[in-house]
Amino acid sequence: PGHPAATELFLRRARESTRITFTDSEDHDIDRLCQKLGGIPLAIEIAAARSEVLTAGEMIAEIESTGVLPRSVDPSDDLRHQSVEHVLDWSYAMLDAEEQRAFNRLTVFRGDFDLDAAAAVIGTSRPESTRLIGRLIASSMVTPIDTEFDRRRFRLLEPLRIYALSHLDDLEHVDARDSHAAHYRALCSAMPSSLKPDVSGGRARILRDDANITAAIEHSLNSDDPEAALAFADNIGDAWYRSGQYGRCHRVLTSMLDHGTAAPPAMRSSARNALVWSALISGAADEAFAHISLAIEEADEAADELALAFAQWSLAHMLVLSVGD
Repeated sequence: PGHPAATELFLRRARESTRITFTDSEDHDIDRLCQKLGGIPLAIEIAAARSEVLTAGEMIAEIESTGVLPRSVDPSDDLRHQSVEHVLDWSYAMLDAEEQRAFNRLTVFRGDFDLDAAAAVIGTSRPESTRLIGRLIASSMVTPIDTEFDRRRFRLLEPLRIYALSHLDDLEHVDARDSHAAHYRALCSAMPSSLKPDVSGGRARILRDDANITAAIEHSLNSDDPEAALAFADNIGDAWYRSGQYGRCHRVLTSMLDHGTAAPPAMRSSARNALVWSALISGAADEAFAHISLAIEEADEAADELALAFAQWSLAHMLVLSVGD
């Protein structure tokens, strides 16, 4: 379980306040619900009291479909205990306007993030973002989690993320998503391409931010900006391929190319080079050969000698493999 202490609290409070008997089959949903609630004791106690009316699975579905945090079903409970939102309202009101804006914009992250990413999304300098993140940590609105690649990482607990999203207006949300996508696009572009050796651990960093990069790709595609999405293709495709995520690499890069028919030929050739081996391993041999032929044409059109050489090398090896079969 991800939150054993939280799960234990849920079961203890549920048994105290209801007559429900839980079965072993419900353990997984109860643990998931506690994760959704970020292990926050008040949220778990309110959810436990509701278990006489809803199963843990139903509460998860309710949170995911409505984005509303649990409320007490007992009208006799005092206001402070009727909703997690009342607790969060008080904490939020203690923040100044800058801190509230920073907190709201952090909701666009999928999972955790580092200070550089926070600065990009908040839209301030790194020193100022460091100050703001420090204030949010002191207010228990942001949680520091670990250090990786010599960088501290942070996250919003799920109830806090839901709460922040409710305070982010549509224009600010789009702007934060644009800033988020631009940051992770720049991060990928700064890493070595699939055609060069990775001597700095760049691919491991890309995989560490996989969830955020995936969100950035989705936003680019949904924003009708296929060129922005294709800018991720070489690095993320290579990282997915080398980590054995062949089906995912095949599926996502194919979607990028389908959306980016008008993208520059060099960009499309690079994406095909990143896609072709995953397509082949995924069993789509005919598609792989079609992609590599187009990659050669597009690299030639773009006068990209490195991409052309790689595509020709891939084609030669593919032909050898096909003769072997």
